[in-house]
Amino acid sequence: MANSSLINEDAIARIRTWIEATKQELDARGIAGFEACYSGEGDSGAFDYVDWIYREDIPFKKQNYAPPPVFAGLVDDLLPGNGFEINDGGGGTILCEITGEIRHTSYYYIQTDGESEEL
Repeated sequence: MANSSLINEDAIARIRTWIEATKQELDARGIAGFEACYSGEGDSGAFDYVDWIYREDIPFKKQNYAPPPVFAGLVDDLLPGNGFEINDGGGGTILCEITGEIRHTSYYYIQTDGESEEL
């Protein structure tokens, strides 16, 4: 289960459904999961990148799986609010394993007396 209320629970269910439907193909390509990093400032934010995580037994030259277009939309839907949740200078990483386990880490900056502080 995801460990943050920032992650859109409906999107998590759709990602898990997509993984289940494509699990054999992902496994055959040596994909163990994906990592999605996001950041933003003010009222805007977006994913900086989404990378596949390959099993260690897969040679680098074979790590070239291009996901179907529907995958990008599924990942974009993980965060609600079109960037509003990211705050001034916040961000984070979502790790999703082919098993369906999702881990979310995030950071936020708060302004106090003219100084920024990471939470």
